[in-house]
Amino acid sequence: MSEKTAQEHYEDIVGLSGPLPVTNVDTPQAVGLVLGNDIYTPTPLPPFTRTLTDGFAVRSTDVTPGQPLHVMADMRSTNDEGPTLSPHTCIRVAAQSHLPIGADTVLPESKTLEKDILHSTTPEAITPTEKVTLGQYVKGEGEELAAHSLLFRAGTQLTSAHTAALQSLGFNSLQVHRRPRIAIISTHSDISPHKTLLTKGTVPDSGYQLVEGFLRENNVLTTPVNSAGFTPQTINELLLSCSDSVDAIITTGHTSSLVYKSVQNGYITEGISFDTIAMSPAKAQGYGHIVLQSPSTSGTYGFETVPSKTIPILCLPGTLLSTYVSLYMFVLPLIDSLKGKPTRAYKTLFHEETVGTSWAHKPGREQYIPCIRMPDGSIVPSGSQSAGSSHYLVTVPNATGLARIPADAGNIQRGMKVDVLWTNSPMGF
Repeated sequence: MSEKTAQEHYEDIVGLSGPLPVTNVDTPQAVGLVLGNDIYTPTPLPPFTRTLTDGFAVRSTDVTPGQPLHVMADMRSTNDEGPTLSPHTCIRVAAQSHLPIGADTVLPESKTLEKDILHSTTPEAITPTEKVTLGQYVKGEGEELAAHSLLFRAGTQLTSAHTAALQSLGFNSLQVHRRPRIAIISTHSDISPHKTLLTKGTVPDSGYQLVEGFLRENNVLTTPVNSAGFTPQTINELLLSCSDSVDAIITTGHTSSLVYKSVQNGYITEGISFDTIAMSPAKAQGYGHIVLQSPSTSGTYGFETVPSKTIPILCLPGTLLSTYVSLYMFVLPLIDSLKGKPTRAYKTLFHEETVGTSWAHKPGREQYIPCIRMPDGSIVPSGSQSAGSSHYLVTVPNATGLARIPADAGNIQRGMKVDVLWTNSPMGF
C-alpha cells in the first residue's frame, strides 16, 4: 500500500464526487439542505421606510418638549402609509409599520407626558417630554439591502432562520441539492443482540451504530446492508447490487477487510484503492468508486458496456476510535461535496489552540487525539485527560474536537500550540 499524508487523502476524498442534482422543494422542507442557486432580494430591504418603535410619527422640527401636538390619525391597525402628516401634528404608529408621508422620525410613547394612559386610549393630543432628531427610530427603504442584492449564495446550508427569512420575502419554494442517501455495509456475524449481556466471542455492532448515527446527524438518508455470508470472491456482487439506489457507500470493520482482500486478490480489479495514511489512528483507508455499467449499441459489434454511473465508496478501519476520526476527517467532507457545499481547503479545517495540560508523547505518526475545551479556553485530551488511553468509551463520547499532534512532536507541554478540528458538540453516543 502506498503511504500519503492526511491532507493528500482528504483531497482525494473531496474529489470523489460533485454535488447531487438540484430539486425544487417547499421552503419549510428545505431546512438542512443546501441551496442550488444564488438568492437575490426581490425588493429593497426594508421595502419601505418603516418605524422601529411604537409611538407617534412626527416632523423632528415640530417637536418641542412641553408643546402639545394634535393626533391627526391612529394608524396602528393598518399597514398603509396613511394620510400625509400635516405640520405641527402627529400620527400614532406601531413598530415596523409604514412611516407616513411628511414624517421624518418617530416620537416614542415613552417620551410623552401621556405614556401611562396610551395602553388604553389614544388622546386627542400628546405632549413631548424630549426632542427627537431627523431619522431617529426609523429605517429607510433599502437602507439594509438594495433591490436585487445577493442575499444567500449557492452552497449555503439552510437553517430554519434562512427559510423563515426567505418565506417572508415571498420565496415559497427553493432550488436545493437533494439529501444524500448512503448505504452502510456491515456484518452481523459474531454480533451480540442489542442490550444483551456480552459473552465470550461476541462484540456489539457499535461501529455500524456510530456511522449510522453520524450520517443521520448530518441529514443523510441511510440504507443498511448486511454483508454476512459474503467472501472476498463475492463481496463485489453486494457492492454492485446496492450501488444503483444510493449516492455513496461506506463499509465498516469486517466488511472493509473483505473489500481489501478482494482488491488484493484481484477479485475487484478497478475503482478501489487501499492506502496507508501517515496518521494515527485511522491509518488504513480504502476509497474509490463502484462503476456501474449499462449496455449500449455500438455499430456492427452489437452491445458493449459503457460506464453509466460511478458511486463513491469509503472503506473505514475497524476500531471505533479510528472510525470516529475517519468520520470527521474524511466522511463529512464527502457528505458536504454530495450536498453541494463548497469544498474547504484542508488547512481551514483546523484552528490553533493552546494546550492546557502536559502528557508524554513519542514522535512517529501525525496523531489525532479527541479533546475538549476547558473553561480557561485551553484544550486537553477528553475522558481521562491523558493521551495514554485510546479506548473509545474513555476518549470519544464527550470529545468536542480532534487535536492534531505533529509527527515529530515529543512530549506535549502545557502552553504549547496545536491545531484542532472542532467537532462542535459531544456526539452523545
